[in-house]
Amino acid sequence: MAGLRLEHIYKVYPNGTKAVSDFTMNIQDQEFIVFVGPSGCGKSTTLRMIAGLEDITAGELYIDDRIVNDVEPKDRDIAMVFQNYALYPHMTVYENMAFGLKLRHVPQAEIHRKVLWAANILDLVEYLDRKPRAMSGGQRQRVALGRAILRNPKVMLLDEPLSNLDAKLRAQMRSEISKLHDELKTTFIYVTHDQVEAMTLGTRVVVMKLGEIMQIDAPKNLYDYPNNLFVAGFIGTPQMNFFLAKLHKKKEKVVIEFMYSDNKIEVPYQLLSKVQPQYFNGETTVVVGLRCEDISLEPEVVKKSKEVMDVKISHFEELGNETLIYGDINMQGDGFAETSTRVIIKGTSNYGLKKGQIVQAALNLNKVHMFDQETEQTINPRIPTLNLVTAKVESGKLSFGLLTFTLPKAIDIPNGSYDIIIPTNALSLNKSKKENTIKLDSVEVIENTYLASIKQDQTQLFITSKEEIVVDDEYFLDLDFTQITFQKDNQVIIQALEEFDKMDAVFLNHATAKSFIQNKYDSVLEQRLASVSQKYQPMLDELNDQYQKDIAVAEKVDSKSIEQKNKPILEGKKKEIQDAINSLKNQLLLEIKELKDIHIKNNESITKEVDETYSKIRKEELDSFESFKQINKDRDAYRKRAQELHDFKSSFALEKQNELTKRINLEAVRYESEINTLKGNFKRTKDGLNKQYDDLAQQLRDEANPLTALSKKYKKDTKNIKKSFEEESIRANIIFFFKVNDLIILSNDSISNKMIQSLGIKVFTKQYIIEVPHNAYVLSDDGLDCEVLKILDYGNKQYLQCNMKTNVGDQTIYILNEDKKFSNLTNLKVSFDIAKVHITEKAMNIKIY
Repeated sequence: MAGLRLEHIYKVYPNGTKAVSDFTMNIQDQEFIVFVGPSGCGKSTTLRMIAGLEDITAGELYIDDRIVNDVEPKDRDIAMVFQNYALYPHMTVYENMAFGLKLRHVPQAEIHRKVLWAANILDLVEYLDRKPRAMSGGQRQRVALGRAILRNPKVMLLDEPLSNLDAKLRAQMRSEISKLHDELKTTFIYVTHDQVEAMTLGTRVVVMKLGEIMQIDAPKNLYDYPNNLFVAGFIGTPQMNFFLAKLHKKKEKVVIEFMYSDNKIEVPYQLLSKVQPQYFNGETTVVVGLRCEDISLEPEVVKKSKEVMDVKISHFEELGNETLIYGDINMQGDGFAETSTRVIIKGTSNYGLKKGQIVQAALNLNKVHMFDQETEQTINPRIPTLNLVTAKVESGKLSFGLLTFTLPKAIDIPNGSYDIIIPTNALSLNKSKKENTIKLDSVEVIENTYLASIKQDQTQLFITSKEEIVVDDEYFLDLDFTQITFQKDNQVIIQALEEFDKMDAVFLNHATAKSFIQNKYDSVLEQRLASVSQKYQPMLDELNDQYQKDIAVAEKVDSKSIEQKNKPILEGKKKEIQDAINSLKNQLLLEIKELKDIHIKNNESITKEVDETYSKIRKEELDSFESFKQINKDRDAYRKRAQELHDFKSSFALEKQNELTKRINLEAVRYESEINTLKGNFKRTKDGLNKQYDDLAQQLRDEANPLTALSKKYKKDTKNIKKSFEEESIRANIIFFFKVNDLIILSNDSISNKMIQSLGIKVFTKQYIIEVPHNAYVLSDDGLDCEVLKILDYGNKQYLQCNMKTNVGDQTIYILNEDKKFSNLTNLKVSFDIAKVHITEKAMNIKIY
């Protein structure tokens, strides 16, 4: 079985359409992964790239850690079940399921055993002699599944396999597929647009939109914790209610003011503590999401709830076990149009309500979802990423709540009050320092991440950690000031350091780069070639030494004596094989005769059936005409009916002959197919027996004449080693470079392979963005000129803020000054470690490395 790894997979068509963008995912062995999304979102295209039916534009696809971008579909060890079943109509169920095994020359007995095994799993044993046209859609789909599992693939791909079935059959087949996954214990990847299939089948679900991954998660997490507006609306039926609102924080309360409505509710801040703080300003419009079951009209629930709003009832949908109640929180709204005030409520009945009635509805704000109106991303994530804190700066100290931190020298700002944005991972807990002692209010464990919250004055802080955090333990709080942004009156005073410096680049081969570097890297080529030689020369020497030792032993062998001893063995084997071939030939002739007799009987049966069928049709038509004559006296009607009878008689013989010819031809195809199968099996068995004889003859010759065998093996092994040496030498003699402004940097083999794998020959015509981390810079005599503007001292880290000269103007970069190695320098020439950078193709925004 197998796991898969998709790294930055893209599909871009020649017209520039980007069907799949930056699809990155690890799929574990035996997982059941479902791709779901609306039509045209790229889910089937992604599946077809995994199958090898679509070329990958950029990125790398691994099956069991083996890259398979250029591997033929038949060699990927995958099986695919298509939407339209793709069964052969002229073959029986047995023949359809066995077809792939026959193509791979599996012995007939093994084919029979495997087909019966699969038929038993899929409950198809009693249908093995039927043809697809005599089966229901669900049965045909099971046949397609059976044909796929008989390949014993590492990965099963299923492309909307249930879309052609009715609702009852879909539910039944979902259970069949889930059971099949449990029994086979292999990796399943399943494509559907039906969210019910996605939620019931998948161990993880990939939600896609316009070629991009919206979210990858377990089904329950998709429902309970959607990352964005699309996932929230796509998952769940009916879809989530969305209202536009503004949030205003007043001490320990938050007022939610619904737009285009008079509804306004006040809730405890604790309910919305994970909402990003910048949205509590009372001015920013947010999207509030509540599922239908999280709004209630139950009288007892409404009576006990503190969070209620007015709803004007518009209409109902009675669904038997539940009722959907439609309404509007805008008293002038009609509750029919999909507006930001329309509401759908799921209840157990209509509670005796009437259309047009205004009632109160209770909101379960423990289940509320909130999204940015512009980006559509969640602003109350399950694991918060940002904290917004109002802090005071005075005399080089930063304080908020009961916490006080000494500001590093890099942050030199006037005294005053500031809003500071602190990423959750910029806060860390330790037990060694003895300042800023804190008490944790709560700790959650979410997907192997510990999320701690602490309250400081009016501020809720969230901290994330991969290490275990315990509520009752004593911790001290640290801040990473490089990640903190200071604001005053909505203006950025100090911006957090970006993780990367971005630079434009092009990719060059050695011949092009030589115009800039001349012969600078010739020595590198010599070293690479020498390294290859050092690898293969000892292998050739060892092979030669062993050959000489083996020759010394072989020269002592008495060839004539061994030949005499082996002669009767070979003659006995020859007779044994000839007898077996003769027996097979006789068996073949008998089976061909049996097939021919069956074929003749089938033709006779077909002729008889067609005669009987068409005789019946003719009689029915004549009887019908006689009946018509007796009950209908209208002359025009009689003429019309007589003409119909005349037309029937004129075409009858031809239609009968066509039907007979069609069925006789189908029988001929079946007959020829079975004859060819018998002959093919005979030939393969005969060839196998002859090969046994040839192998034994060669073995005995080698035993009697070891010098010849040794010489032959030595030449073959030497040839293989020299071939590998030549191929690796060719690769070693090819090097590539990146040109960043006037700097030429040697690429490594890993990056070069990814670049060429992703873009082919186009790699040399593209522009790239190189993202350089601050710890990647190194001094170089041929580097880019940089002027040190400022030393940013953050205490535990120090950066040089530099002005770098480029072909298009000056650029600011930040160099991590580890161990103060760049200290006392005002001008630098710097290059960077290419292995640490990120590389993106600029035009189509394709991430490569």
